[in-house]
Amino acid sequence: NLSVSGDTTQNVLNRISHEIIARIDGDEDLRIIIAVGINDGSQKFGEERQDNQMDFGENIRTIIEIAKLHTSDIWFISLTLPDEKKSLPVSWADLYYHKQDVALLNEKLKYWVTKKLSADRFIDITKLTEYQITDGVHLNSFAHASVFEKVKKVIFGY
Repeated sequence: NLSVSGDTTQNVLNRISHEIIARIDGDEDLRIIIAVGINDGSQKFGEERQDNQMDFGENIRTIIEIAKLHTSDIWFISLTLPDEKKSLPVSWADLYYHKQDVALLNEKLKYWVTKKLSADRFIDITKLTEYQITDGVHLNSFAHASVFEKVKKVIFGY
């Protein structure tokens, strides 16, 4: 998601075609690695919890279809599960991240990646990052390094 703060799958969907085209280099193979979705599971303070499953699933399916127009080398990284001790609410905004809601989105993500690509294109980092969330939602620097190593191993085999 280019690390755009607050990005949702809808935001990525709105710009993915332009982002892909801007990064195509005729001399190199294109690889797309996507990590997006946790913000789809957030709830604004004072609002009813929403069921974002349908929109989220449709957005992921469409993101995959658009990416497939440019390459078959597409990977998705699972969502990190929030630490509810710090995410109900988070410290930087009037937002709540419920672990159960994010876990359901993760299942939907895995479903679409498996259906439209293959199960090995879903890189599950939930166990790897379980205790490495400093503010309830975002990974600390050690977790980012761990995720990098896992992604590198899954994609390149080392």
